[in-house]
Parts: sequence; structure tokens; C-alpha cells
Amino acid sequence: MMKKPTFLALLALAVMIAPAARAQQALQPGGGTVRLVLAGAPGSAADAVVRVLAEPLSEILGQPVVVENAAGGGGVVGAARVMQSRRDGLTILSAVSGALIGPMLDSSLPYEIGRDLVPVSQITAAMAVFVVRAGLPATTLQDFIARAKAGRDQLAFGNYGYGSSSHLQGMLLARQAGLDVEPVPFNGTAQFISELLAGRLCCGFIDAGSARDFIRSGQLRPLGSTGPRRAPELPELPTLSEQGMTS
Repeated sequence: MMKKPTFLALLALAVMIAPAARAQQALQPGGGTVRLVLAGAPGSAADAVVRVLAEPLSEILGQPVVVENAAGGGGVVGAARVMQSRRDGLTILSAVSGALIGPMLDSSLPYEIGRDLVPVSQITAAMAVFVVRAGLPATTLQDFIARAKAGRDQLAFGNYGYGSSSHLQGMLLARQAGLDVEPVPFNGTAQFISELLAGRLCCGFIDAGSARDFIRSGQLRPLGSTGPRRAPELPELPTLSEQGMTS
């Protein structure tokens, strides 16, 4: 489900396990309204993708599809909501990688991938960009690391939520660079970016699509992107691997 060590931000689609006969009946025309629970905030990139897909999905199934937002915990809140739903085949989860990674990091979570939630399709994959707020003097990744080690900048790394790809990417970079950072989780991309723009965070990983306009307007400064090749949205930005880091 996830290529290591790239930590691409996967958007996966999963369904509750249900007895085969009931699931087949539920997906036939007239089987009832399908709840598509999005483990993300309204207005996020994931929200835009899922709402575009809802209409053709409804046509394929021959049933109404209603999108519900359930942001928080890097996707765990959405997964938990689906777990609390009736196992009738009418509840679908769309989540970023945090919902898949969460059970591997926290055994107390009320679900397991493969037992309770079955991944059925990857919708898309997006590269992430390591950005700093515009007011931070660092202009390159090495400059950022040098300033951080010298204690010149407060290292409050924002992320989408505990266990999210944004969280793990930040911790991986910090470990490779030898930095002691403070991870600060938020309930989704919008809140994270808002705090970053307000100057209450120094930096963090954001998917390239969400970061692009803020970068072009000069509100955020990119220092590197994840993945084996440069992000199509920002072809001039070197990858972290080009700068000696694993991403």
C-alpha cells in the first residue's frame, strides 16, 4: 500500500468488512444511501478529490453517495467513525496514509487494516514539500539545518496529525539531520497551514498541491520535496534525496 521509504501521501479507499451476501445486496440499485466518510477537513485537497469522485461513484453503484467529513488524528478519527457504523456495506472510508499507518504505531486503536478495514483502491498519490514560513531566514535545506543546530530557530514542526505521513516525514528528516524537534499535530491541512502562516510554527511537510499557491505568493518557502523525482507542480525545487536525505 505504501512504497518505502518515499512516504508518498497515499489516498486510499477502504470498506467495512461485511458478509458477502449483504455486501452484494447493498451495492445493488436501491440498496440505500452510501456514506463516503472522508478522513479529512472540508476544503482540503483530499476533500476536493473525493467530492469529484462521489458523482461517478453514485452512477456506477446506482445509489446516492453522501460525503461526510471526519477530520483529525491523521485519518484515525475518520476510520473510527466507519468502525462505529453498521456493517452493511454502505459505509466507505476515504483516508490519507495516516489511517493506514495508525494501527502500526498505536495498538490501542479500535481497528486493524485487513481485519476491520479492507483497502480496495488507491485514488491518487502526491509528493510532499518541506516548507518553512517566509519570515525564517533559511533559504536552503542545509542552511535550515545549520541554523537549527546553532539554536537560532525554534523547531516546532507542524503536521496533519499523529501518525500521518506529514508527521513521519518530519521525524525522518529530523533524525537524519540530527535535530531535536517538537512535533505539533493539527486536525488537517488547513489548520496546519494557517498556524504556519501565522508564524506559530517554523516548518513542516505539506502536499505539493496544497503548498503550491502559498509558495508562489511568497508566504511559504520550499526547501525540498519527497519522492524519487521532482514534484511536477514545482519542477525547480530539488528533492530531499538530491540534497543527501532519504524521503
